[in-house]
Amino acid sequence: FVRLMPSGKLVVPWLQVVGGLGPARAKRIAQALRGRLDGLLDGSVTLEQLTEIIDPERPNLAARLAVAVFRTLAETKGEYETVRWLEEQGVEDGGTVRRILRLFGPEALPLLQRNPYVLSGPLPWSKVDPLALRILKARGGIGDAHTHPTRIVGAIDAVMLDAIREGDTAVHRSVLGSRVAKKLGLDAEMELDEEVVRVGMANHAL
Repeated sequence: FVRLMPSGKLVVPWLQVVGGLGPARAKRIAQALRGRLDGLLDGSVTLEQLTEIIDPERPNLAARLAVAVFRTLAETKGEYETVRWLEEQGVEDGGTVRRILRLFGPEALPLLQRNPYVLSGPLPWSKVDPLALRILKARGGIGDAHTHPTRIVGAIDAVMLDAIREGDTAVHRSVLGSRVAKKLGLDAEMELDEEVVRVGMANHAL
């Protein structure tokens, strides 16, 4: 196995919030630091080194930009850690990441790690479920991740959002179980119907 490093696809647009740091310079930083900005946070990459990376031919401008990058990173460390984590999980769409940061703010990462199914709102279920299921399984000690209450609640949320998009204000109990089962990739059964209602009510998802 070969560990793939983050590509920097999310880091490059995120860096461009720094005034004067366009796509080319942001890409140069991401490439030089192998898609991670951790070295700027832990001090292993110095201001002088970042200045050289940004633009060795324009040292004065590069120095000002380097200071701005360090300042921005210090002020938005939570946002960066969320961006980095999302990229490590395979999320590469910048628009989706901006939506997640807007919804959950700088403390998004602990929330996502605790319950990745909160992404059922900003992301389509087809993208959320494989990502969240992988995180659940990696956590260990939770039994069958496919029928874990966290996943069931995520599927309920996705079903209710589908209904809202279709103009409905409610989902009848007689079809709720089968719709949730379809999201979960499981056979619709009376036992699962009852579990969906029980878990949904217990977690205020219904």
